[in-house]
Amino acid sequence: MCIVEAMNALVSAVRAPLSPAVIFGGLQLVLGLSWAVYALFLPQLVVAAGLPRAIVPWVLVLDQLVFALSDPWAGAASDRAAAQARRIGAPVAWLSGGAGLAFLLLPFTAHTGSSAFMGVLLLVWAVSTAALRAPLAALLGRHLPGSDAPNAALITAGLALSGVAGGLLIPVLRDASPYLAFACAGAGTALVAWLAVPAERRLLAATGAAARTSPAAAADAAGSDTGSSANQDPGAGLVGVRVGPSGSGAVALFGAAALLAAGLQLHAFIAGPAGLAASGVPAGATVFWIGSALACGLFTALRRHADMRRLGVFAVVLGVLALGGFGALDSPAPKAVAHLLAGGAWGLGMAAVISRVFAFGRAGARVGLAAGCLFALLAVATLIRIALVALGLWSAIGPGAALWAAAVCWTLAAVLLALPSPQERAS
Repeated sequence: MCIVEAMNALVSAVRAPLSPAVIFGGLQLVLGLSWAVYALFLPQLVVAAGLPRAIVPWVLVLDQLVFALSDPWAGAASDRAAAQARRIGAPVAWLSGGAGLAFLLLPFTAHTGSSAFMGVLLLVWAVSTAALRAPLAALLGRHLPGSDAPNAALITAGLALSGVAGGLLIPVLRDASPYLAFACAGAGTALVAWLAVPAERRLLAATGAAARTSPAAAADAAGSDTGSSANQDPGAGLVGVRVGPSGSGAVALFGAAALLAAGLQLHAFIAGPAGLAASGVPAGATVFWIGSALACGLFTALRRHADMRRLGVFAVVLGVLALGGFGALDSPAPKAVAHLLAGGAWGLGMAAVISRVFAFGRAGARVGLAAGCLFALLAVATLIRIALVALGLWSAIGPGAALWAAAVCWTLAAVLLALPSPQERAS
């Protein structure tokens, strides 16, 4: 019954007022699938281009580094555009077209002597796709301040569903043509991002209608567009969340996000698959992402009754307990349940963090920069995991060490999430 209620709540978040968030969640899904296709076929593309297979992990590391650098830049650019009342939907759509074209052409560079051209295409694809995320997230946070929680749920659901779909599709795609796989992934990215143009138009129309209906809403909209936040309530639409632009609040919030991302990489990609394989659980890695997707529906159901800060702490503590159970249990079924709970805890905690990031960014009229920094932290966590695996560190230490490192990361994240902002202390 709880699962049905949670899914009904998530479905209700997809209705008309939040359709731009659905587009962004869909973008997270197709970008995740594009990355899965890219990582799957990159080894054979590199070898066909006459390069050593050993450089593949470092190419992936370089890609994540480009993402980490491009996301904050793109987010800050969207903030500057908003301050000048310029629309960003069309530039984002053209960037998506460039990303899709570069991705489509990648398989055609798989021949000796084409390594330089391949490198250029990889750079274009990485920068273009990184430039899609933060600006579109900023649109949601800037024009739908009362819907931070459901928007955050849909964004997290997009990330989770990309993990589910990737886990199910990768075994099927191994024998597929790379030309077809790259074409479908590139076209999907371009198609979803092109929907940013009507989505932005709809958001602006909704903001204008709210301003005409309510003078207070008009003042809020004007403060958001001009960069003034003196009279804004940055926690509008969130129960108990008033996260201001203070430095200490930023360190705690983004530090918790970084630790959540690090724990995700350590458990979902290193310790979890190894532990489930040892227990004989088939396709067990996907269970984590299923739990995350279900938790997004639960988050939407709880958002009107829960303090975002306390909800985040509760979710992460639950995740630490689930990781402990995963390490202590040997039977396949209980171990899979613990893995499912860990995924659900991560989805619930990350949705709470994203919701607070929206409010934090809006308090200083820097929603794009805040979203860009969050996505950059996710990229850095992936970068570190790939580098550690490439160096053979975790294979030497073992998955047990990765599991407990994940538990430590999430424990520290819970401590940081529990720290109240200055505004929360005052209230």
